[in-house]
Amino acid sequence: MSVVIPFRNAAAHLADQLEALASQEFNGEWEVVLVDNGSTDDSHAIADAFVGRLNARIVQARDGIGAGYARNVGARNSAGRKLIFADADDQVAPGYLAAMAAGLDRYDFVTSAFDHRALNPEWVQSAHGPFWRDPEDPLLVQAGVLPFAGGSIAISREVFEKVGGFPEDLPRMQDIAFSWEVQFAGTTLHHVPGAVYRVRYRDTLLGLFLQGLAGGSTAPLLYRRYRGAGMI
Repeated sequence: MSVVIPFRNAAAHLADQLEALASQEFNGEWEVVLVDNGSTDDSHAIADAFVGRLNARIVQARDGIGAGYARNVGARNSAGRKLIFADADDQVAPGYLAAMAAGLDRYDFVTSAFDHRALNPEWVQSAHGPFWRDPEDPLLVQAGVLPFAGGSIAISREVFEKVGGFPEDLPRMQDIAFSWEVQFAGTTLHHVPGAVYRVRYRDTLLGLFLQGLAGGSTAPLLYRRYRGAGMI
Protein backbone atom coordinates (compact mmCIF):
# COMPACT_ATOMS: atom_id res chain seq x y z
CA MET A 1 0.00 0.00 0.00
CA SER A 2 1.23 3.49 -0.87
CA VAL A 3 0.28 6.65 1.02
CA VAL A 4 0.67 9.67 -1.26
CA ILE A 5 1.02 13.11 0.34
CA PRO A 6 1.60 16.16 -1.86
CA PHE A 7 2.97 19.28 -0.22
CA ARG A 8 3.74 22.86 -1.20
CA ASN A 9 4.97 25.24 1.49
CA ALA A 10 3.39 23.09 4.21
CA ALA A 11 6.08 23.54 6.85
CA ALA A 12 3.60 24.70 9.50
CA HIS A 13 1.78 21.36 9.70
CA LEU A 14 3.57 18.72 7.63
CA ALA A 15 5.45 17.29 10.61
CA ASP A 16 2.16 16.73 12.48
CA GLN A 17 0.77 14.66 9.62
CA LEU A 18 3.97 12.66 9.21
CA GLU A 19 4.22 12.06 12.98
CA ALA A 20 0.64 10.78 12.92
CA LEU A 21 1.58 8.36 10.14
CA ALA A 22 4.72 7.25 11.95
CA SER A 23 2.57 6.40 14.98
CA GLN A 24 0.18 4.15 13.05
CA GLU A 25 -0.01 0.49 14.09
CA PHE A 26 -0.27 -1.48 10.88
CA ASN A 27 1.50 -4.75 10.08
CA GLY A 28 1.04 -4.68 6.33
CA GLU A 29 3.66 -3.61 3.82
CA TRP A 30 3.38 0.09 3.08
CA GLU A 31 5.30 3.13 1.94
CA VAL A 32 4.86 6.90 1.95
CA VAL A 33 5.43 8.95 -1.20
CA LEU A 34 5.97 12.63 -0.39
CA VAL A 35 5.47 14.88 -3.39
CA ASP A 36 7.17 18.27 -3.32
CA ASN A 37 5.13 20.55 -5.57
CA GLY A 38 7.61 23.43 -5.66
CA SER A 39 8.02 24.30 -1.98
CA THR A 40 10.15 27.30 -1.07
CA ASP A 41 9.93 26.95 2.73
CA ASP A 42 11.31 24.23 5.02
CA SER A 43 8.82 21.58 3.89
CA HIS A 44 11.38 19.51 2.00
CA ALA A 45 13.74 19.37 4.99
CA ILE A 46 10.86 18.35 7.27
CA ALA A 47 9.84 15.60 4.86
CA ASP A 48 13.44 14.41 4.57
CA ALA A 49 13.66 14.04 8.35
CA PHE A 50 10.89 11.39 8.23
CA VAL A 51 12.21 9.38 5.27
CA GLY A 52 13.85 6.69 7.39
CA ARG A 53 11.09 6.48 9.97
CA LEU A 54 8.31 6.05 7.42
CA ASN A 55 9.82 3.98 4.62
CA ALA A 56 9.27 7.15 2.64
CA ARG A 57 10.77 8.85 -0.35
CA ILE A 58 10.44 12.33 -1.75
CA VAL A 59 9.64 12.93 -5.40
CA GLN A 60 9.59 16.23 -7.23
CA ALA A 61 6.55 17.59 -9.06
CA ARG A 62 7.81 20.76 -10.70
CA ASP A 63 6.21 20.70 -14.16
CA GLY A 64 2.91 22.04 -12.85
CA ILE A 65 1.15 23.38 -9.79
CA GLY A 66 -1.86 21.84 -8.10
CA ALA A 67 -2.97 18.99 -5.88
CA GLY A 68 -4.36 16.95 -8.77
CA TYR A 69 -1.09 17.06 -10.68
CA ALA A 70 0.99 16.37 -7.57
CA ARG A 71 -1.15 13.41 -6.53
CA ASN A 72 -0.81 11.90 -10.00
CA VAL A 73 2.97 12.30 -9.88
CA GLY A 74 2.98 10.56 -6.52
CA ALA A 75 0.86 7.70 -7.81
CA ARG A 76 3.15 7.21 -10.80
CA ASN A 77 6.14 7.01 -8.46
CA SER A 78 4.52 4.61 -5.99
CA ALA A 79 4.70 0.83 -5.79
CA GLY A 80 1.48 -0.12 -4.01
CA ARG A 81 -1.48 -1.94 -5.50
CA LYS A 82 -3.56 0.11 -3.06
CA LEU A 83 -3.32 3.90 -2.93
CA ILE A 84 -4.22 6.28 -0.11
CA PHE A 85 -4.20 10.04 -0.69
CA ALA A 86 -4.00 12.47 2.23
CA ASP A 87 -3.20 16.16 2.58
CA ALA A 88 -0.11 17.59 4.24
CA ASP A 89 -1.98 19.97 6.56
CA ASP A 90 -4.49 17.45 7.90
CA GLN A 91 -3.87 14.56 10.29
CA VAL A 92 -4.81 10.89 10.32
CA ALA A 93 -6.14 9.59 13.63
CA PRO A 94 -4.82 6.44 15.37
CA GLY A 95 -5.99 3.30 13.59
CA TYR A 96 -6.62 5.11 10.31
CA LEU A 97 -4.19 3.15 8.18
CA ALA A 98 -5.26 -0.30 9.35
CA ALA A 99 -8.94 0.55 8.93
CA MET A 100 -8.48 1.97 5.43
CA ALA A 101 -6.39 -1.04 4.41
CA ALA A 102 -9.15 -3.35 5.65
CA GLY A 103 -11.65 -1.29 3.67
CA LEU A 104 -9.58 -1.76 0.52
CA ASP A 105 -9.51 -5.50 1.13
CA ARG A 106 -13.28 -5.45 0.57
CA TYR A 107 -13.82 -2.59 -1.86
CA ASP A 108 -11.96 -0.72 -4.59
CA PHE A 109 -12.86 2.81 -3.48
CA VAL A 110 -13.31 3.96 0.12
CA THR A 111 -13.28 7.05 2.30
CA SER A 112 -13.15 7.58 6.05
CA ALA A 113 -15.04 9.34 8.76
CA PHE A 114 -14.04 12.99 9.22
CA ASP A 115 -13.29 14.98 12.35
CA HIS A 116 -13.38 18.76 11.81
CA ARG A 117 -13.16 19.63 15.52
CA ALA A 118 -9.88 18.15 16.78
CA LEU A 119 -7.55 20.50 14.89
CA ASN A 120 -9.72 23.62 14.81
CA PRO A 121 -10.69 26.02 17.61
CA GLU A 122 -14.38 26.71 17.98
CA TRP A 123 -14.23 30.14 16.35
CA VAL A 124 -12.62 28.65 13.23
CA GLN A 125 -15.31 25.98 13.04
CA SER A 126 -17.99 28.65 13.32
CA ALA A 127 -16.33 30.92 10.77
CA HIS A 128 -15.97 28.05 8.32
CA GLY A 129 -19.66 27.21 8.52
CA PRO A 130 -21.45 23.84 8.65
CA PHE A 131 -19.32 20.80 7.91
CA TRP A 132 -20.11 19.37 4.49
CA ARG A 133 -20.48 15.73 5.58
CA ASP A 134 -23.46 14.56 7.63
CA PRO A 135 -22.23 12.01 10.22
CA GLU A 136 -25.66 10.38 10.16
CA ASP A 137 -25.47 9.88 6.39
CA PRO A 138 -21.78 10.02 5.40
CA LEU A 139 -22.44 9.10 1.77
CA LEU A 140 -25.17 11.62 1.21
CA VAL A 141 -25.50 12.76 -2.41
CA GLN A 142 -23.64 16.06 -2.80
CA ALA A 143 -24.61 18.95 -5.11
CA GLY A 144 -27.25 16.82 -6.79
CA VAL A 145 -24.74 14.41 -8.32
CA LEU A 146 -23.12 11.70 -6.15
CA PRO A 147 -21.28 11.37 -2.83
CA PHE A 148 -17.62 12.28 -2.82
CA ALA A 149 -14.66 11.16 -0.75
CA GLY A 150 -13.27 14.49 0.45
CA GLY A 151 -9.59 14.70 1.31
CA SER A 152 -9.35 11.11 2.54
CA ILE A 153 -9.27 8.84 -0.49
CA ALA A 154 -8.25 5.19 -0.79
CA ILE A 155 -8.52 3.32 -4.07
CA SER A 156 -7.12 0.32 -5.90
CA ARG A 157 -4.45 1.15 -8.44
CA GLU A 158 -6.45 -0.63 -11.13
CA VAL A 159 -9.44 1.68 -10.71
CA PHE A 160 -7.24 4.76 -10.27
CA GLU A 161 -5.54 4.10 -13.59
CA LYS A 162 -8.82 3.22 -15.26
CA VAL A 163 -10.15 6.75 -14.72
CA GLY A 164 -6.83 8.41 -15.53
CA GLY A 165 -6.09 9.77 -12.08
CA PHE A 166 -7.06 13.16 -10.70
CA PRO A 167 -8.07 16.01 -13.01
CA GLU A 168 -5.18 18.43 -13.35
CA ASP A 169 -7.09 21.37 -14.87
CA LEU A 170 -9.06 22.29 -11.73
CA PRO A 171 -7.31 24.59 -9.23
CA ARG A 172 -9.32 23.08 -6.35
CA MET A 173 -12.06 20.49 -5.77
CA GLN A 174 -10.13 17.83 -7.67
CA ASP A 175 -11.23 15.32 -5.02
CA ILE A 176 -14.89 15.98 -5.88
CA ALA A 177 -14.38 15.57 -9.62
CA PHE A 178 -12.24 12.47 -9.09
CA SER A 179 -14.81 10.87 -6.79
CA TRP A 180 -17.58 11.44 -9.30
CA GLU A 181 -15.56 10.15 -12.25
CA VAL A 182 -14.70 6.96 -10.38
CA GLN A 183 -18.38 6.38 -9.66
CA PHE A 184 -19.45 7.26 -13.21
CA ALA A 185 -16.98 4.58 -14.35
CA GLY A 186 -18.84 1.98 -12.29
CA THR A 187 -17.01 1.78 -8.93
CA THR A 188 -19.08 2.50 -5.82
CA LEU A 189 -17.73 4.66 -3.00
CA HIS A 190 -17.82 2.98 0.44
CA HIS A 191 -17.50 4.50 3.90
CA VAL A 192 -15.03 3.12 6.47
CA PRO A 193 -16.33 4.33 9.87
CA GLY A 194 -13.35 2.94 11.79
CA ALA A 195 -10.95 5.27 9.97
CA VAL A 196 -10.95 8.88 11.16
CA TYR A 197 -9.36 11.75 9.24
CA ARG A 198 -8.82 15.05 11.04
CA VAL A 199 -9.41 18.09 8.83
CA ARG A 200 -7.53 21.33 9.45
CA TYR A 201 -9.00 24.66 8.36
CA ARG A 202 -7.15 27.93 7.88
CA ASP A 203 -6.76 29.62 11.25
CA THR A 204 -6.78 33.31 10.33
CA LEU A 205 -9.57 35.46 8.93
CA LEU A 206 -7.49 36.18 5.82
CA GLY A 207 -6.74 32.51 5.38
CA LEU A 208 -10.40 31.56 5.69
CA PHE A 209 -11.35 34.29 3.22
CA LEU A 210 -8.78 33.16 0.67
CA GLN A 211 -9.81 29.53 1.09
CA GLY A 212 -13.44 30.44 0.52
CA LEU A 213 -12.53 32.60 -2.46
CA ALA A 214 -10.55 29.81 -4.06
CA GLY A 215 -13.40 27.35 -3.59
CA GLY A 216 -15.95 29.82 -4.87
CA SER A 217 -13.93 30.49 -8.00
CA THR A 218 -13.64 26.78 -8.77
CA ALA A 219 -17.31 25.92 -8.21
CA PRO A 220 -18.44 27.38 -11.57
CA LEU A 221 -15.81 25.28 -13.36
CA LEU A 222 -17.13 22.20 -11.60
CA TYR A 223 -20.70 23.15 -12.43
CA ARG A 224 -19.91 23.63 -16.10
CA ARG A 225 -18.38 20.15 -16.18
CA TYR A 226 -21.15 18.37 -14.25
CA ARG A 227 -24.36 20.30 -14.85
CA GLY A 228 -25.35 17.57 -17.30
CA ALA A 229 -25.07 15.09 -14.43
CA GLY A 230 -27.49 17.13 -12.33
CA MET A 231 -25.14 19.37 -10.37
CA ILE A 232 -26.97 22.17 -8.60
